[in-house]
Amino acid sequence: MPDFEHSQEIGAAPDAVWRLVSAPHRLADWVPTTTASRPEGEDEVHLRGESHGHDYDTSGGFVADAAARRLSWDSPRLSGYRGSLLVAEHAAGSRVTVRVSIPDAPAEADAEITRGLRETIDRIASLTKE
Repeated sequence: MPDFEHSQEIGAAPDAVWRLVSAPHRLADWVPTTTASRPEGEDEVHLRGESHGHDYDTSGGFVADAAARRLSWDSPRLSGYRGSLLVAEHAAGSRVTVRVSIPDAPAEADAEITRGLRETIDRIASLTKE
């Protein structure tokens, strides 16, 4: 199963980054493929968007561990798909690390997925500028 990871330092306080990323209704602001999001029950979020040429309208797991500043998510529709985002303190502000495991991801999608992870953290950085 292909695993992807990108980590980047950003010039924003960890608490500011955490406030943004832990709010389910703000996912569309920083997840490149998402156009709308809303909380849906305990530890679940509903998402709409487009990825790899396919529209999606689905619910999935969304767990925000504030003490660890760690998000984790999954999809009941895609067995084995999971992701996490970690916000850590860093001298210049924060270090944000995003990881995803995508079963059956074709090798030709690697560059696009990696680009998407970079864009995700770039959006977070832009939205949390101090």
